[in-house]
Amino acid sequence: MIEQLTRDYCAVLGSGVVIGSGSIAGKVVTLFKNVRDIDQDASKTYVESFLCDENHLSSLGAPLEVVKMACHDVSPSGKTISLKYGKDEIPLVEVRSPNGSHLINVSDIHGKFVSDNWFSDGVSWSSDEKYVIYIAQTKEKKKYTFFHEESTSSNTPSSVSDQPMKGSKYSYVEDWGEKYVNTSSTCIVMVDVISGVVKLIPLLDMDDYTVGQAQFVPNTSRITFTAWSNSPRKLGMIYCYHRKCSIYITDDTSNILSAVTSGNKVPCKNLTSSFALARSPRFNKTGDYLSFLGNKSGYVSHNGTQTLYYIHGRGDAAGNSFSYDDEPVEVLPIVNTPADPSAFPGIYSNNIPKNGFVSDDEIVLNSVWGSVDSIILVSLSSKSVTRLSLEITKKLSLHNPSEWNNAADYSVQLLDANDGKILFTYSSPSMTQQFGVYDRVNNLVIPSINVNSFCIKWKLPGKSVDCTRLRSLKESVQSIRWKIFNFKDEKGIPYDGVLILPPASSTTQPLPGIIVPHGGPHSNFSSSFIAGYAYLVLTLNVAVVYINYRGSTGFGQDSINSLLGNIGTNDVQDTKHITDFFIDEGFLDRHRIGIVGGSHGGFLGAHMIGQFPSIYKVAALRNPVTNIPQMVGTTDIPDWCYVEAGLTYNFTAANLPSLTDIERMHMVSPVSHINNVTAPVLLCLGAKDRRVPYTQGLEYAQLLKAKGVKVSMQVFPEDCHALDKPTSEADQWVAIALHLHTYI
Repeated sequence: MIEQLTRDYCAVLGSGVVIGSGSIAGKVVTLFKNVRDIDQDASKTYVESFLCDENHLSSLGAPLEVVKMACHDVSPSGKTISLKYGKDEIPLVEVRSPNGSHLINVSDIHGKFVSDNWFSDGVSWSSDEKYVIYIAQTKEKKKYTFFHEESTSSNTPSSVSDQPMKGSKYSYVEDWGEKYVNTSSTCIVMVDVISGVVKLIPLLDMDDYTVGQAQFVPNTSRITFTAWSNSPRKLGMIYCYHRKCSIYITDDTSNILSAVTSGNKVPCKNLTSSFALARSPRFNKTGDYLSFLGNKSGYVSHNGTQTLYYIHGRGDAAGNSFSYDDEPVEVLPIVNTPADPSAFPGIYSNNIPKNGFVSDDEIVLNSVWGSVDSIILVSLSSKSVTRLSLEITKKLSLHNPSEWNNAADYSVQLLDANDGKILFTYSSPSMTQQFGVYDRVNNLVIPSINVNSFCIKWKLPGKSVDCTRLRSLKESVQSIRWKIFNFKDEKGIPYDGVLILPPASSTTQPLPGIIVPHGGPHSNFSSSFIAGYAYLVLTLNVAVVYINYRGSTGFGQDSINSLLGNIGTNDVQDTKHITDFFIDEGFLDRHRIGIVGGSHGGFLGAHMIGQFPSIYKVAALRNPVTNIPQMVGTTDIPDWCYVEAGLTYNFTAANLPSLTDIERMHMVSPVSHINNVTAPVLLCLGAKDRRVPYTQGLEYAQLLKAKGVKVSMQVFPEDCHALDKPTSEADQWVAIALHLHTYI
C-alpha cells in the first residue's frame, strides 16, 4: 500500500509543471519553473523560452536548470544584470552591455540578495539604463567571543566601523520571523552599469526602518521605496499585510548620486505620512502617475481589503522639478460586502506587478474574487475595474460553460505585461497549471499547446512499476469534477465551498468526504490546481471540499471583520454547515467524513473533532494552532493571538496577557474541547516553525494520548510552518493519505 501511495503521489505531482514566474519581451516568453527534487531534498528552478508568433506558442529549446541565481533581468535595450552566488555562496553581480561586461564580488558591500517578492521583486533600471538598483541584506560585522585573539596579519580592518565585534558572537539579532529568520536589516544597492561600481544608497536610519520595493522615478535618478517600521519590535512579516509601512521618495537627482559617493544620507520625503499602510509603489512610463496599495486607517487583522491610490506627478517630468506633492487619490474604495458573487469584492493582492501599467492610466494586478484567482484591470482616470480574467477564459479552449468545471471559475494569474501583451497562467482543480498570452491590441488569446516539462524528480522504488496506473492517474486529473457553491449568513455575508469529485463519480453514491478549511484565517482557497488534494481525490477515490468560511479574503471587508473575536465559532459553524449541506445533497457519506488542515485550518480541524466528534471521524493536522495561551509568548505574531480572540493588541508598546485575556484565549482554543475528541489524529509538525511553534502539536498529542486517543506524529526537524521542503512535503502527503485510508 505504501509503495502504491508513493508512486501515485509522484504521478499526480508529475502531471504538470509549476510556473513560479515569467516575463514577456517582444515575441519571446520566458518562464521559470519550479521542480521539487525529492532525492536531493532541493527545490530547483528551470528556465524555458517560447516564441509567441501570431496565434501560437512554440518552445525555443529544452528547459535549462538555473543554479544559484537570485535574479536575472533584461533592460528595454537588451542589457542584462544577474544577481547570483558563486563559490561558498559569495554574492556576485554580473552586468552585460555593449559597453562591456562586469562580474563584481559584492560580499564586502552587503549580505545575501533579497528576492522574496515582498521586500524585493527584482531590480529597477534607470530610464537611461546607466544604473540599476536592487535590495540586499545589510552586511553584518564579524562576531567573536570575548576570548577571540586578534589576527596579526596585514589584512586588518580598514576602519573602526569594520572592527570585529568582540563578545558579540551570541548576541541576539531581531528578525522578521517565519521565513525571514536571516532577514533583519536591508539596504538599497546601486550598480553603475558602465563602470561596474557598486555602492550602497544611504537612506533613513536603518535601526528604525527596513527598506524594500525600490523603484527609479522615470527620467530621473531619484528613487521611491517602501519602508517598514521596526518599532517597537519586528513582528512576523510573511502573510502579514498590516505591518506599518510608508512610501518615500528621494530629493532631487543630484543628491542621490553625490550621496552614494560621499556616504551622506540621501534626503527623503514620506509621501504617505497620513497612511497606516502604504506599499508597492509603481510608476507609469512617463512618471505622471505614482500608484500604490494602501489603507489609511489600517487594520488589525493580518490581511484585509486594500485600496488602490495614485499621486499625480507635477512639473517637468524630465528634470529635478518633477514633484509628487499632491494628496493621494483613492481609485477603488474598500468594499464592505459585494452585492453578489459577480460583484467586485475589493483588492486582495501581494503587490502591483513590476510592469503593472499597461497604458498611461491603466493597471493590471492579481487579486482574489470570491474563490477564484483573477486578473483585474483598473482605470485610474475613470476609477473603474474590469475582471480581465473573464475575458481571457472566454477565449480559451476550455470546458464549455456548465454547472460543473465552469470555465468562468478557472483561476487565472498575471505573470507579466509588456507592449499590450499579458502573460498569464491558468488552472483549476481539474487542470494543472498552463500559460498563455493575451494580446489586448488584437483581442486575441494564445494558449500554450502543451508544456513539456516536469515538476518532480524522483526514482520509483522497486523493480516492477505499474506504468498503466501512472499514466491513468495523470490523465485522470482532467476528469476530476468540481464546482463552487455560494452561501450567505443571515446578515448577507458570503462564504463558499468548493466541491471536488473523482472521475466517474455519481451523486447517487455518496463518497467519503475530506473537509479542508484553509489557514490564515484571512486567506483563501482558490479554484487553482493544488496537487496534494488532487492526489487525495484520485488515489483514495474521495470527495474533497475546500471551505472559504466567513473571514476569508475575496468576500469584502465585512467578512474579514466578522471573524475577529469569533474564531472557534463562526468559522466552525460555516465548516459544519457546508459539511451538512454536501451530506444532505447526497455527495458525502455522513459516516465517512475526515478533516485535513494546516495552521488555522489545523485549528479548525481540531475544533471540529472536538465539537462534533460524531461527524468527523479522522483528522490530519499540519502545524495546527491548538492552545493560544501557550502560543502567545512564543510565536512571531503574538498580535494574532489577541486580535483573533477579540482582544486588543497595542502595536506601540509591550503586551502581556492578563488572566482575563488568557481565559478568553483558552475559551476559543481547540484544547477547550479536547475531552470530546475520539477521532484518530495525525500531526505533521515543522521543528523550525516560528509562526506556530511545534510545541503546540506536541502538547496536543500528549493530551490526546493521555485519554487514549490514537495519535501519530511526523516531526520534520529542518522544516518550518509551510512544511514545503520537498522531502517533508512528499512524506506528509503520503502519511496523510495512509492515515485517511486507514480510518475512513
